[in-house]
Amino acid sequence: MSKDWSQFVGALVGNTYRLGEMLGSSDSHATYGVESPDGHALVVKIMPTNPATSMRLGRWQTAAGFAHPNIVRLIGAGEARVGGQDMVYVAMERGDEVLAEILHERKLTEDETRQMLPPLMDALDYLHSRGFAHGSLKASNVMAQEDTLKISSDGIVPFGEASAAGDLYALGSLMVEALTGKVPVAGADLPGGVPPGLRPVAAGCLQLDARHRWTTAQVRSALLTGVPGAVTAPRFGSRKGLIAAGAVIVIAAVLGPMFRDSEVAPIVNEPPKEVVPQEVVMDQPVEAPPPVKKLTPAEERKAKREAKREAEAKAKAEAKAAADAKAAAKNVEEPRPSPVGPKTGSVPPEIAKQVPKLPPAPTPEAAGTAEASVVHSATPEVASNALATIRGTVRTAIRAEVDASGNVTSTSVENNGGSSYFSQIALRTAKDWKFAPGAPGSWVLRFNFRSSGIETSASKR
Repeated sequence: MSKDWSQFVGALVGNTYRLGEMLGSSDSHATYGVESPDGHALVVKIMPTNPATSMRLGRWQTAAGFAHPNIVRLIGAGEARVGGQDMVYVAMERGDEVLAEILHERKLTEDETRQMLPPLMDALDYLHSRGFAHGSLKASNVMAQEDTLKISSDGIVPFGEASAAGDLYALGSLMVEALTGKVPVAGADLPGGVPPGLRPVAAGCLQLDARHRWTTAQVRSALLTGVPGAVTAPRFGSRKGLIAAGAVIVIAAVLGPMFRDSEVAPIVNEPPKEVVPQEVVMDQPVEAPPPVKKLTPAEERKAKREAKREAEAKAKAEAKAAADAKAAAKNVEEPRPSPVGPKTGSVPPEIAKQVPKLPPAPTPEAAGTAEASVVHSATPEVASNALATIRGTVRTAIRAEVDASGNVTSTSVENNGGSSYFSQIALRTAKDWKFAPGAPGSWVLRFNFRSSGIETSASKR
């Protein structure tokens, strides 16, 4: 039965979660973005109460006790009255990007696929050791949160309804889809896009006879040595940069259909070009550069926080400088034109033809008003390998409603620049902007994404 799930936006669930934007829906359920009491971004799924969903609620409550870095954490689950209707709900972590969105834009490389498999198998091993199967491993149920790959946990089932062997078949199917863009047909030959180094793994996982299907131990061994075996490879931790956008794994930074802007050259599933080193002839020996220290994940996060603080301090300083310049401009006398040529203020015609006509310069008031009103301009954090895929500029525009205190109360996409991925990043970032009190109304925040970096600006509606 079809339901208008948008009617529940703004409703309070379980006296804790205020439903925000609707992220998705079906006949049976809907998901919404919410903010937890401690400020974390979450997703809440609601379903009408009935015997089937009541059983699902019991499984959610069981899954809420699971703790694994590669499994989406369920924060809580229960029953609630939502918009005058009885519902069951579950609150869970919200990911930054979903693998299905990436595959909609491009295929994964062999290296990205190899990095994807270990954390997925870690999560499956954890569930299987507790008598549960995932039961629905597919691209739409794999996400990245910061630098960690995770699988969903709101649909897990006990053994009997699904099996470990079934999860391994799904893993093989997901791997083939990621590499080729096609879901493999049961019993058919593997598509040609599966690289030779991963064909044995895919074929082993996709064995129709579950008794002959590979285990996670065999997959790990084959990834390390190329030969399946019973020796379990060392556990892999989270893989920085897999879905680092855009993985990201690059969610979208890539491909032709996304870039409709005239300045963006479309790319059609083109793998990164290999850089061939050129022979260099040197007269004198050159001292080798010192080795670059590889940061740990904790050090990288610390560096990001410090960079963000520096950016905020710079933005405040620029806003203050703009305000000071605006105030000083009011006290500066307008300069008088000096005599030019044979007549005061005139330019000889032969010279005038050579001088390009320029638009009039903005007044100090017009140039400084927007900058002075912006107290904090947040810049999106995007992986460098995601930006590197851009040719030209992805221009996005976000409309932000600002209250009298200078806080952004709501945002919407005015122009996605041809990229749903980058526009969603801009949409999330826009909520972190801060304006001077007394400047309520609608603002347009522009985020221009280029391979060289990101530019931001704001203008009053």
